[in-house]
Amino acid sequence: MALSWSKRAALVAAALCLHGLSMSPALAKGDARFTSTVEFGDSLVDAGNYFINSGGTYPDAAGGFFEGRNTNGYDYTDLLSQQITGAPTTASLAGGTNYAFGGARVLGGGFPDFATQIGEYQQHLAATGGKLDAHTLVSITFGDNDVGAIDNGDLGGFGTRQEALAAIAGSYAAGIQTLANMGARNILFTGFLYLDTKTSYELQDLLKADLAQLTLPDGTHLYSYDILDFFKQAAADPTKLGLPAGLDTVTPCRAAGAQPNCSHYLFFDGDHPTAAAHQAILNDMNHQFGLLNAATSAVPEPSAWAMLLAGFGLLGWMVRRKRLPTAPGTLATN
Repeated sequence: MALSWSKRAALVAAALCLHGLSMSPALAKGDARFTSTVEFGDSLVDAGNYFINSGGTYPDAAGGFFEGRNTNGYDYTDLLSQQITGAPTTASLAGGTNYAFGGARVLGGGFPDFATQIGEYQQHLAATGGKLDAHTLVSITFGDNDVGAIDNGDLGGFGTRQEALAAIAGSYAAGIQTLANMGARNILFTGFLYLDTKTSYELQDLLKADLAQLTLPDGTHLYSYDILDFFKQAAADPTKLGLPAGLDTVTPCRAAGAQPNCSHYLFFDGDHPTAAAHQAILNDMNHQFGLLNAATSAVPEPSAWAMLLAGFGLLGWMVRRKRLPTAPGTLATN
């Protein structure tokens, strides 16, 4: 990662207020709870693939890392999986369906990128006779490494910066289309708003445009979660996210020597959030999207993409299908 999470916190605290719309829709009446999960992404949600690939040398337990993860406990995808399946995610190299890999980018970069991770999952389904269906919650957590690479002048072999940006955003959208074609109807993703840099917003705008061109099957739900906004809120008032007052948003827990109690720290190792922050991320996701709520009442379809793509980026918008009728749920400004 090019810029530490602790440095991001300072950027987030000083950032301009993000303006946009968010939705907290209920699940449609008759929808079953999710029955399985699959994860794609980078070190933020890697359940041990990098650890296994490194021969167990990093991230190591001696450094306070938890079970091959890049934090001191379970990450938010683990916590989602626990709620849905009763168990945390398992790294794909250990036989599970969490394909996230530390260092991964959406496109290229030397580690299994998004398309490669999807291909590995397709091979798994073919070998096991499994399927990706409407009751699988798909999580996609990429962007930080792509943004960092571009900001450091790494164009990934493309001739111009704009070509590289377009290819990265296009690959992200193409991955979502592929997953929807495979049967995914519930896709939770973070987009590129990890770092408060010009590149993040450029990629986010390109992604919005590419997503608007997708032809998604009826009943497809896209849940976009803004992690940058989460860290902005944590810096401004952590208690609103269920985090303690006086939360240290700059010093990593490891650097402070506070392990194993990192509950008063936002960052664990200078690059990744603590387990407490991951729990807060999950709580915020559930507050916005009702992912873990029981079905309560029928809801109409959401409104036009443009209505939900206001402000600096994708701030908690959800698309239920390729057609664009009226909006459900509670609409609130951030």
